[in-house]
Amino acid sequence: MGSVAKVLHLVAVVEFAAGAEEAGRRYEDAVLALLGRHGGRLDRRLRSTDGQAEVHVIRFDAAPDTRHS
Repeated sequence: MGSVAKVLHLVAVVEFAAGAEEAGRRYEDAVLALLGRHGGRLDRRLRSTDGQAEVHVIRFDAAPDTRHS
């Protein structure tokens, strides 16, 4: 029987406190840079027109039998 690749997509909506948008973006830059350590990657990072929110589409790939279900 063939193996099936397992993929997990997460969508995170991040809202920044008013007046702290730049600090929030810097924090998210640092956190998102860690995804590779955990087998993940950022597929998309979208920002609202007012800069107060972001949407992150994060993907985790798992080869068969290498990650817990």
